[in-house]
Amino acid sequence: NRARTQADLVQAPPYSLSGAGVTVLVYDGGTGRATHVDFQGRLSVGDSSGMSLHATHVAGTIGGAGVANPLYRGMAPGVTLLSYGLQGAGSGGPLYTNPGDLELDFADAIQLGGAVLANASLGSNVEANGFDCDWQGDYGVTDALIDGIVRGALGTPFRAVWAGGNERYGTRCNVEGYDAYYSIAPPAGAKNHLTVGAVNSNDDSMTSFSSWGPTDDGRIKP
Repeated sequence: NRARTQADLVQAPPYSLSGAGVTVLVYDGGTGRATHVDFQGRLSVGDSSGMSLHATHVAGTIGGAGVANPLYRGMAPGVTLLSYGLQGAGSGGPLYTNPGDLELDFADAIQLGGAVLANASLGSNVEANGFDCDWQGDYGVTDALIDGIVRGALGTPFRAVWAGGNERYGTRCNVEGYDAYYSIAPPAGAKNHLTVGAVNSNDDSMTSFSSWGPTDDGRIKP
């Protein structure tokens, strides 16, 4: 993945970029493990949502130093990481009609922590959670909130990257004959953030699970 994203290229001379001096908000279902050797004290936990293996994995992909294993160095091994987890969304439309404490966490990371970029590898997981299939492709409350944050609602325009979701594997919501198009689930269908899907790292072929658009209003996502 480092080779495919050209992280190796920009980290070598003459660029020699490591991410040092850049602060990234890692937003997930919990927080990363700050004591992991690969973070070298560069990861700070911002709330009490609890440690998450997935959040630790994502933070390592972004900024792990490769101390435990140089082969698994992150994309920006010098970056500063702020780790927050979603709380309060409950079962009432999580990340669709109920954004939980997302706005508070982003505000804290941006206004107090100096974050200039966020990665959020989480979503409503409509298929897995048994939510209403009509959510897929919809533009909900959380989508609008994220769009406002990107445009500067928290004091400055902000860059946000969001996972496109893993909804294409399901059979409950996917319409036969459409090969799981329209499977983007909230809040991956927001307009202003960068929605990223997944390919197989060995050959760039399409994965079997990564969600496909378009959204219900015809926009191309991811």
